[in-house]
Amino acid sequence: MSVFGLGHRLTESVMAFVCRGAGEKLECIDAGSILVSTSGPDSAGMIEATWEGLPVRIFRRDLEERSVETTPIGEDVHTRAAAVGEASSAGRL
Repeated sequence: MSVFGLGHRLTESVMAFVCRGAGEKLECIDAGSILVSTSGPDSAGMIEATWEGLPVRIFRRDLEERSVETTPIGEDVHTRAAAVGEASSAGRL
């Protein structure tokens, strides 16, 4: 399953690293939440995504096992994925 640039609606709650300001915090993201993946998995199996406008890192396996693919209403998935990917590459995330 390729997850880059897709919307995912969580079917179960998951733990993810949420970026708030200069740091990351491990938080529970509730079932029903929408995440948009912005990268493929890194060497640790983590995927970068956005959730409620915040950058997050989540394990690919969690995303695959606890979500269904979706396109968020009013969301241009590819534009948002590109913008977050650029910010990540520039070191702003």
